[in-house]
Order: sequence, then C-alpha cells, then structure tokens
Amino acid sequence: MAWLFSMLSIVGVRAAVAQTSSVVQLPLTFPTVLEPIRTSACLQVTERRYGASAWWENPKGGDEPAERAFKAVVAALKHKDRDGLWKLSDPESGRDAKQFDQQAGFLFQQFQVLEITAVPWAYEFDGLVVFYPRFRMQGQTQTMSASLAFAHSQDGSFGFLPYRTKRLTFGLVEDWFHAPWGPDKTDHPSYCFDADVRRSTYRVPLVSSDEPQASWHPSALSLRGAPMDTRGPLADLAAQVKTVLEQMKASLGRDTMDEFIRHMDADGAKRTRQWYDSATAADRDIYKRRLSDQRPFFLLDASPLVILYSKTPDGALEVMYFISSHNDFLWTNSTHITVADKVFKDGSLAKAALLEKPFSEFAVK
Repeated sequence: MAWLFSMLSIVGVRAAVAQTSSVVQLPLTFPTVLEPIRTSACLQVTERRYGASAWWENPKGGDEPAERAFKAVVAALKHKDRDGLWKLSDPESGRDAKQFDQQAGFLFQQFQVLEITAVPWAYEFDGLVVFYPRFRMQGQTQTMSASLAFAHSQDGSFGFLPYRTKRLTFGLVEDWFHAPWGPDKTDHPSYCFDADVRRSTYRVPLVSSDEPQASWHPSALSLRGAPMDTRGPLADLAAQVKTVLEQMKASLGRDTMDEFIRHMDADGAKRTRQWYDSATAADRDIYKRRLSDQRPFFLLDASPLVILYSKTPDGALEVMYFISSHNDFLWTNSTHITVADKVFKDGSLAKAALLEKPFSEFAVK
C-alpha cells in the first residue's frame, strides 16, 4: 500500500478545479539506513496545487485531460470496473495482463475500504503526472497520502499506470514527498533554497530523451561540482575529502581496521568489521587494493552529501558517498544499494563522468 500510499512561481491558474501550476525545485532525498538526508541537489518539476473542494467527484466538464483521466480512474476503482480500468490504462506501460489483473484486484479491494478526503497535490515530470490523494480508512480519522500515476501520450491524453512505474524520477519524487520535509509529513514542505539553484554548475536530465513520452515536462537535476584539482569555490571541500580518503587508504595499508572504520557511518562500520573478521586473506587483499587503487578526479557537492568520482588503473569508474558530520566526512552507504546509485553510479551521470572533460555536456552555460 506504500506506493498507493519559497520558490513557487505561479505560471498559470485554471478555474475549473481551482488549480495552480508552478515550477518547483525539490531537494534530492538521499536514503541511508538510519534516516533520509535532505541534500542541496535540486530536481526541477512542475507542481499542481488544488483547492479544498472535492473536485474529483464533480462530473462537470472543463477539466484538463489529466484531471479527467484521474476522475475516470477513481470512478472505475470505486465501481470495480475491470474493463473500464483496462481501457483507461496506458497502452504501453499499463496493460501487462498478469500485472494488471493482480494490481487491479488489489486496488478494487482498497477502494472498498478507503475514501479520498482531498487531492491537494500533483506533479508533472518526464512524461508523467502523479496525483497524491489523501486517503482515510472508513470510520477512522487518520489520513495517508499515496500516488496515482498517469503517462502522457503524444495525442495529449493520459493513461493510468496501475502498477508502479520504474522511471527513476518517479522514485525521487516519491522519496521527497514522503520524507519528513515533504507534503506527506508536514503542512510546510521544504523546497530547495534559491542559493542552491543559483550556484549549481550542472543541469542533468535523468531520463533519456529517446523515450518519446519523456519529452513532456522534462525534469532536470541541478548539481554543483568541480575537479579535484580545482582552485575555485570547492577547493577546500575537495582537499578535505581527499585527505579523508588518503587516511582511509593508509589505515588499510597498516591493517588497522578500527582506525579505518572510524571513517564510515555506523551501519557501514559494523558490516565492514563483521565481513573483514570472517574474510580470507585473499579477499581482504582484493578489498584493500580496490580502495587503494582509486584515483579521485571529480566531486559533486550536494551538501551535506559529497559524491566522489574516482578511476582505477584499468579505467573503471568508482563512486563513493561522504556525509559531512562534526567537521569530518563519513563514508556512507558503502554496503547497500539505494535509488541514489541509479542517479550517481549509472545512466547519464556515470557516462558523463568518463568524458575527457567530466560532465562538460551538462555544464550550465
């Protein structure tokens, strides 16, 4: 059920459902074992805000295609209309028969015991519009937010996505929305500071432009970065992170693990210690060599997160995350994979890191 479950510049007002539409910058949420971290990296999307009226129950016309699609899907779910929901689902991404029937059955059950109390938010990005209705269990007062996503078609219509889309930016918006500083948890959600956007040096599309649907309201991730040998504003940060990495290499070389894991977050330190104590000498040597061979060449500053890019002698790309903590930096997420890896270790950013001039194709002109 979890998936189901200022810098606002108004660019349009639509009276039919009392909607305002604004371009906003969402702070990228970096997940860790202990807690999510709000970073200064900024994802640009379009935000829709709706009034308090139950507009989704109003059968009158005049709505935009996205709102009409939302109303029709809610009606089909309430009436357990399988054929109607199939027709409303996106032909390309929402009609896998097996997945559809499984998810439709689940949704029909949920809509028999849940009621929508408000639909205050929706977000447009990369060929999607994602509504966030608030639900209440019948007979209860507590509410919860959940997403209903729709794919934009080239003819201007919207198709329902009955099962969770794998689009990367959907996961990033979800993480922000449900974070402690997002609309699901607070009446005053946190957006990026103006200064974070102004000082960014790179704007990165995370969804390929080759995907035809993604050209509608494309998102962009704003980042600040520099080579490790920079003499600019990030020189001190680069020097600090490089010093920490050299200290880690030195402690590994001396085989002083207690000293080494002091540079890691609590989860990473615990897991690495457990693995190291049970590992063979050969596996330990591979681990040491993998770290000692890294040659850092670039960093991205997403305070308090630092993303460090290094190369090995064979040209392979290595990425490490550091979190600033008490005037020091801790290597974090060293032992588990999160959605952040799809942002920084794969896709467009990983390819751009290996250019002759790293990230040059995304540089802000």
